[in-house]
Amino acid sequence: MITITIVAFIVAIALPRIAGHTNQTKAIIRKLSTLSRELRFRAKLENATYRIVFDMEEDDKGNPLDSYWVEKGHGSILNNYNPESPPKNPADEARARKEAKDHDEKLPPPQFTIDRSITQKHVVFPSQLILKSVELSTLDEPVTKGVVYIHFLPSGFSDEAAVHLNYGKIRWTLVTQPLTGRMVILTENKSLKDIEELQKR
Repeated sequence: MITITIVAFIVAIALPRIAGHTNQTKAIIRKLSTLSRELRFRAKLENATYRIVFDMEEDDKGNPLDSYWVEKGHGSILNNYNPESPPKNPADEARARKEAKDHDEKLPPPQFTIDRSITQKHVVFPSQLILKSVELSTLDEPVTKGVVYIHFLPSGFSDEAAVHLNYGKIRWTLVTQPLTGRMVILTENKSLKDIEELQKR
């Protein structure tokens, strides 16, 4: 488990590295790093589960169309991501619900809905900022396409996760700490295993 002892040092070296890039890129990275703390606070206050949804998609030409948004569900809902049966993206989910309605089939209401007080719509990544993968400590392999979630629970815990971003030759890793909900910025590509090994030294 990743401890908080590296937070101050990492942020101190990470923020200057961000400063040399576009305002939009800086805004995305800084927003994600602060959003995790806000969601942890809201989850405890409202007895709700919040999650950051990352969608790694491509257009018809193979160009990335990465985005994120925030969803809310009532009570404590664990992250049940299954790589063998990954969740649908919003367009496919809406299509499935429309087809069910057309055939008079009843589907259970969704556990989560977008929280428009936080993200009114999907936040699209700048074209040069690539969401390469998202790691969850509960999975054997990183998720490199489609939809994946990071949950923040009413108990104050969150998923242990690492979000890997590329900007040209620059690499960033945003690491979510499960005990504090903080998202720490690393200025290189590090897996959760790499970070745990560093903590042992």
